[in-house]
Amino acid sequence: MKTKHFFLALVAGLAVLASCKQEKPVFGIETDVETLNFTMDGGTKTIQVITGQNWKVTKPATATWINISPDSGSGNATISVTTLPNNAKKKKATIKVSAGMAGSVSVTISQDGAISSGDGLSLATAWSPSEAKEWILANLPVETTGSSLVGSGAQKYWIKGYIHKINVYNNKVENFANSGDYGNASFYISDSVDETENDVTCYQVYYLGNKKFTGPVSAENPDIQVGDEVVIYGPVANFNSKPNTLGKGAAFIYSLNGVNRGGAVTEETVPTGNGTLENPYNAAGAVQYIKSAAYDANAQVYVRGVISDTPEIEGPFKATQGTAIFSISEDGSDYKTQFKCYGVYYLGNSPWIEGYSQVKHGDEVIVCGKVTYYQAAAIYETADKEAYIYSLNGNSTPEPAFFVPKTAYNVRAADTEAEIDVYGSVAWTASVTGGATIAQPAGGNGTGNGKVKITFPANTSKDNNNVYTVTISTADASVTTAKSYTVTVTQNKDVDGVEVIFTHDSVLAANASFPTSGSTCDVTIDGCKLAFVNGCRNGNLKDLRIYKSGSMTISVTSGTIQEIHLSSASSGDAQSPDRMLDKFGAGAPAGLVVSDDHASATWTGSQQSVTFTATDAQVRMTEIRVIYIP
Repeated sequence: MKTKHFFLALVAGLAVLASCKQEKPVFGIETDVETLNFTMDGGTKTIQVITGQNWKVTKPATATWINISPDSGSGNATISVTTLPNNAKKKKATIKVSAGMAGSVSVTISQDGAISSGDGLSLATAWSPSEAKEWILANLPVETTGSSLVGSGAQKYWIKGYIHKINVYNNKVENFANSGDYGNASFYISDSVDETENDVTCYQVYYLGNKKFTGPVSAENPDIQVGDEVVIYGPVANFNSKPNTLGKGAAFIYSLNGVNRGGAVTEETVPTGNGTLENPYNAAGAVQYIKSAAYDANAQVYVRGVISDTPEIEGPFKATQGTAIFSISEDGSDYKTQFKCYGVYYLGNSPWIEGYSQVKHGDEVIVCGKVTYYQAAAIYETADKEAYIYSLNGNSTPEPAFFVPKTAYNVRAADTEAEIDVYGSVAWTASVTGGATIAQPAGGNGTGNGKVKITFPANTSKDNNNVYTVTISTADASVTTAKSYTVTVTQNKDVDGVEVIFTHDSVLAANASFPTSGSTCDVTIDGCKLAFVNGCRNGNLKDLRIYKSGSMTISVTSGTIQEIHLSSASSGDAQSPDRMLDKFGAGAPAGLVVSDDHASATWTGSQQSVTFTATDAQVRMTEIRVIYIP
């Protein structure tokens, strides 16, 4: 017999008045058992309740297999617990007998089942969350870096349970409705809604059908709620000694309250091809090649297939990145072996621009480039920005189009040249004013993708910036988008000291291994060091990032920093309003002045080292300009 939750002071007082032979509590509650175990055939067992108070029994809403009689009463009593035959897996739930202020006692009810414990390898033998937790912690090594988890790799598992909590990050509930372009959700599942000790973290999982959630929330597209029954399918990991699914859509909700839209059962396709243009790999062939001893991460191969997902959900070509994300299979079926085309350029190895056609489900493509295995999401795919569409429905020539992606450049006083990107498939011309000259292309005449290179003298003025205006135009009548762009190149005034400019490209040029996901990293240019704690560069939007609670330290080994100018990443970035320079918050160093639109900020002072901490949210920057005196 075990006693629970006595009011000790009152009991002690009563004990003084009571007979030394008294054994039963006057104020409190006890039961004669802590557990009841039933066979798969079910039956009835009893619990003895000892109390002098009114009491009642509660059980989890999901424990419909347990019948209790009576479920309330007063004083000492016998409770009957009945279970029906169990043709499923072993079940377990905890009931609670409560006597108000006198306390409560819990009894665990378990019942064997006709089906043995799940192995997680099929829907019929899906793990319960407690089974998943036990296997993951016993069989997978502990990993601590969330952005590069290996976990179970390409092996995917089934887990069936109930959502008992939806994750909250940065004061935002991480359900599908709040996920924006990411289209995923993060939550916790257990054997029952009330059971939280044996939960599994479902991290950044996709929606029904293994698709991103695009909304809006409706009866046909319900969002997740606490209490929902879900079946999760995907790779798992032991993250900081806690069971997790891998993130970034590697796992998804196969079933939500009994509703499913497929997306999980894969029909293995026979691998074909040798990776040449004449005989491209099919999706299965590309996967087999990456797994083989012959795999070369730097080799360019050709992969053919039919687009098997809807790019509008997965991510079509976007002008801000110039690339697209989609998957291909043998015939466009999403249940056959698939290969992901990640961050691929358009026809002609060109960034996609307005005026080019979009790709769509059912299009036949041949993709050329480097291929890889992305461990964090357990996906075989092309390397980001290292592949392109060689042909689209048999065509390898892009439509007429013309675009200049960046129209404002900033250079140092000592710089004497600048390069401007031009994207397109037509002829164009370039001219410049302000005393600069066109060094490339010859005569200012270019065709297709290229660069305009201008040259100019160093700026020796202490008072004024030099401004050069470049006009890049096309006369091609078939171009339906903008035909002319004006680009401004600002050459900063001469300063007393050394001027250093950190951008995505300058950082990459100085340190080719500078990471693309949050980590501790640094780079030094002209004696000035930029160091991140939980920061990185992002190749898609060409920015530098500090993640929330991360920091950026700018320092010099000799001399003092006089000025730091920051430019926020805002152009073409839909998330930029939540990532601008006001998000340093309390982590901004003394002396930092942020503009009213939060797009620029200037620090002035005289220090050898200056640290910025992203206290409120992630911060994204296109340029960090530092002036220091050695």
